[in-house]
Amino acid sequence: MIQYLLALQSRSLMACALALAVAYAELAAQRGGLRSGLLVLDEALQHLDPSGVEAVCALLRRLDFSTV
Repeated sequence: MIQYLLALQSRSLMACALALAVAYAELAAQRGGLRSGLLVLDEALQHLDPSGVEAVCALLRRLDFSTV
């Protein structure tokens, strides 16, 4: 699986990382009753070009924050 992740372009890798973070938050909420209104993205946009930054920002705006 690591080989597949390393082969992804920056934008696709960021989308995967964001999806995993949101999925983990949902899992913690379902299994442990832990809900948080905080999503930390450490250097999430650092290696993206301007169109990649806009794509990630658009994705974040579409998230349903009641599940995170």
